[in-house]
Amino acid sequence: MESLKKSLTVQPVDWSPAALMALEACRSPKADASDGLVSILEICNAGQLYALHDGNRPIAWYVVQLEEHDHGTEATVLAAAGRAPGIDLTRAIYAAGLHQFAACDYLKIVTRRQAMVRKLAQLGFGLSGFVMRKRIKWNG
Repeated sequence: MESLKKSLTVQPVDWSPAALMALEACRSPKADASDGLVSILEICNAGQLYALHDGNRPIAWYVVQLEEHDHGTEATVLAAAGRAPGIDLTRAIYAAGLHQFAACDYLKIVTRRQAMVRKLAQLGFGLSGFVMRKRIKWNG
């Protein structure tokens, strides 16, 4: 099991300008799995925001939605962003999630980034399906 680096801590937090700016930056067309349909504020309302701290300094933020299903519970990372030279944030957030959501049956991460898919596969994640989307109505 992955362990969280000793100096890294996680806590649920309220929204802040720094968190909003970091998460908004991850919404580029290359990374946004909703194709611009879902805003960061909408994601905020769908889940809980967490901050990953190195000492007292926040280095990453992520939003997690918990869903109860008939056959188990799933924690879904809806958005994540941050920057910390020398720290693999994917592994750090994964390790934090394993501890935070140990009672859940599944941890799911939604991404459209191929590099992230490869990295998550190395951590034991598997493909769970495909999402196909086609715009059928043009606004503006």
